[in-house]
Amino acid sequence: MKKILLSFALFLSVSALSFGQTKAIKVGPIGFIVGYYSASYEGATGNHSSFVLGGNYYDFEFEKEDIDGYGAYLGFRYYFREALRGLYVFPSVGYDFLSSKEDSGVEGNFNYLSLSGMVGLQWIIGRSFALDFGAGYGYDFEVKKDKALTTDHNKPELRLLFNIGYAF
Repeated sequence: MKKILLSFALFLSVSALSFGQTKAIKVGPIGFIVGYYSASYEGATGNHSSFVLGGNYYDFEFEKEDIDGYGAYLGFRYYFREALRGLYVFPSVGYDFLSSKEDSGVEGNFNYLSLSGMVGLQWIIGRSFALDFGAGYGYDFEVKKDKALTTDHNKPELRLLFNIGYAF
């Protein structure tokens, strides 16, 4: 009986390792250099798909404007190989709550909705180290802005992604 239980436990352990990771927690390490911090959770929803839920914190200067604030985003990834591994496409939607201080001294708040589409590549190295690169295009739609602000925040952008994390 012990041999049967031991064999069954060994089978379950090997099976769990062969199915791979179905979740990952990742952070963007470059934020400490540019002032854009991000963290995300990714969970597999099928053999080739996952959802991503993330948050951002902003604290940087851009085009004569100091910007700080936070936001969240939700996206769907389709992997061509298997969920959480390999080449993927990644449409997402986000919403940000930001404060601005312009060089002229004018201060105010603004919010925007962002839509993005990316192509990327994610590796799981070793048992659980996740490395994620992506690039794409997005557009920010200004939803709300204090009247004192003069900067237009409606803009297209190149989106780059570099995240490291833990897959489990």
